[in-house]
Amino acid sequence: MMTTVDGSATGYRPTRTLSVRTELRRQASRRRTQLTLGFMVVLPLIILLAFEFGSDSGERRGRNQFAALADIATAGGLNFALFTLLVSSSF
Repeated sequence: MMTTVDGSATGYRPTRTLSVRTELRRQASRRRTQLTLGFMVVLPLIILLAFEFGSDSGERRGRNQFAALADIATAGGLNFALFTLLVSSSF
């Protein structure tokens, strides 16, 4: 990659860059971005369904810190949102 005397890339013109609105529109039209945003919307619903239909009989083997955190997640909306972030960040 060649650079000019001022350190910019060859052919770069600051007046020809795309606006933020244009970049957002380009990103929103990409299938990959749409699927990722869709997954971000569906993931909390999947976790909510797992809590609703999950076993609540106390027969959990190897109850550890993660299980305790999952129990706290059902105590309120903020806890649920933080738990969802924790679960999704481990992917």
